[in-house]
Amino acid sequence: MTINPAKFKVARFDGTGNFGLWQRRVKDLLAQQSLQKALRETKPTYMDDTDWAEMKEKVAGLIRLSVSDEVMHLILDLTTPKEVWD
Repeated sequence: MTINPAKFKVARFDGTGNFGLWQRRVKDLLAQQSLQKALRETKPTYMDDTDWAEMKEKVAGLIRLSVSDEVMHLILDLTTPKEVWD
């Protein structure tokens, strides 16, 4: 069975809704794309540095795209997916 993650959308978190539900949906979306590993601080041993850096960049961007401008201002200077996620 093939799942097309592009068909799944997560409503942007604006700081007023249920953060836990939004976070779960984003984590599920990351899992659908096999990107949830980037939420950890340490690189998996089987990944090379280039792949790890690309994955982290993708995940941080996906999280930033999933929040409103108001929330974006709070996370603008954060660089790693773990920092943005927490």
